[in-house]
Amino acid sequence: MHLEGIVGRNEENIKKLTNPPLIPDKRVLGKKLADSLSQLEQYLYSTFKDACEVAFDYVAKFFKDRSFVLPRVCVKVIAGDQLVVLFRRPELQIQSLNISTDGNTAFEKIAAGADYFICNDIPESVENGGYQNVRLIKEKVLEFNKSDFRNSFLYDDEIDDASRAWRECWKEIVVVEGNSQRTMQPPLDSCYKSILVIPMSLETGKLDEAFVSHFNISTESGRAIFGFVSFDHRHVDFFDETLDVAFGYILADILSLYLIQQLTYTQYSSIYYQAATLLSHLGH
Repeated sequence: MHLEGIVGRNEENIKKLTNPPLIPDKRVLGKKLADSLSQLEQYLYSTFKDACEVAFDYVAKFFKDRSFVLPRVCVKVIAGDQLVVLFRRPELQIQSLNISTDGNTAFEKIAAGADYFICNDIPESVENGGYQNVRLIKEKVLEFNKSDFRNSFLYDDEIDDASRAWRECWKEIVVVEGNSQRTMQPPLDSCYKSILVIPMSLETGKLDEAFVSHFNISTESGRAIFGFVSFDHRHVDFFDETLDVAFGYILADILSLYLIQQLTYTQYSSIYYQAATLLSHLGH
């Protein structure tokens, strides 16, 4: 071996020892990682939100000739053992009540195997024990059903005494305004008489085994439920079970794809989990 070759390599090694590479500050690394995670989360969130906004526009077109008042539509997702509101129209900056699937008859029935849930007369169903909702005050619903307002409110688009009487059957809400909160009566549109809930789900029998394993999906019920698309309206007998269920499933199936994409790169990503864990150790 040539002497100059040996000397040359030794000189390089000496330079590496005397001038080691700079180790980036942990705070700098932490900020870069936090920024990257934030950008990913914002991108996935905005993509899903845009998809929901388009879907909500179709809801408005689909129901526009049925009533002067459009139904509300809401996307709820499952986070652990809770249901969390992601998007709704109309928007309302309220402190959401995150509930379990056992806190509402609609979600409870679907979790137990029903393909969907529909109720076109909530006052009657509450009295008969067929509908439960943590927002409703059952005693006041029973009083409402005995009053003269029960029938006068059925198809009324006006804000009258009957509408206000039905609103008294619902618990007050907490409105978030910046850093402050205040309690108020719920908007009339949120005091609904009819509801339709469609699951955002996939049939497990049609899924690849690797997909089922990656998402830790239980195959016992025959499907994986990721969330729900919920429609409600303040009139009774508002929803058409045949037409509206089919329409609701189209929306729910499409939105499921965006939700799965979001889960793939966040909750079900080992890299995302490792990055989040590292940030936690770094104090971010």
